Amino acid sequence: MNKIVFITIGEAPRRDIEDSFLAFFNDNSNVSQVGILDGLTVEEAFQQFQPEKQEEVLVSTFCNGQGIQMSKEKVQQRLQQKIISLEEQGVDVIVILCTAEFEKLVTKNAVLIEPEQVLLPYIHEKFFNQSLGVILPLSNQIESAREKWRAKGMNPVFEAASPYNFSKKQFMEVGQLLQSEGIEVIVLDCMGYSRSMREFLMTVTNIPVYQSNELLFEYVQTMFEE
Repeated sequence: MNKIVFITIGEAPRRDIEDSFLAFFNDNSNVSQVGILDGLTVEEAFQQFQPEKQEEVLVSTFCNGQGIQMSKEKVQQRLQQKIISLEEQGVDVIVILCTAEFEKLVTKNAVLIEPEQVLLPYIHEKFFNQSLGVILPLSNQIESAREKWRAKGMNPVFEAASPYNFSKKQFMEVGQLLQSEGIEVIVLDCMGYSRSMREFLMTVTNIPVYQSNELLFEYVQTMFEE
């Protein structure tokens, strides 16, 4: 049976999406999570991953729910270190639990799954003829995300609402903006969005909403669980 490990760019296990994770993998002891912030204090993490000016920023969370903004380049370096360690432990499948696009991650033997390589083609195929809205945590992530989605043949409408500082007011406003644009499907493009957030948005907008984390879990379960 495949040994599968998800690497979060936050601290593991991800309590904020626990309900989604357990819905897919609760009965499989060969599936686990590790995080690049494991073993670090909040102060140490902020010091090690603080983004410099003009650097692309990623966001994640600690187990206590506190959010953190991090340098993508520094995150990528730590992810590669984790990958090397996991391969030494005999892990068969390594899944990056982040929707950012990483250019430098490699494995020697294990299967490496990066969500953007899996999810964007799947979303393109599934919603090809529908008007798509995408919600990201931060507004300063929209431009790089727009380029990434356009490269896959899609031109969605983007809005920002953070899952790490959840506000019903903000989510309602963003949902209504997408609704006014005639959006037919909404994708929550960050691993931190939970089922409760998805359900709230669907109630507010009456538009189908999909979590990127559950789309990824479904793919992994289908392809690699035995």
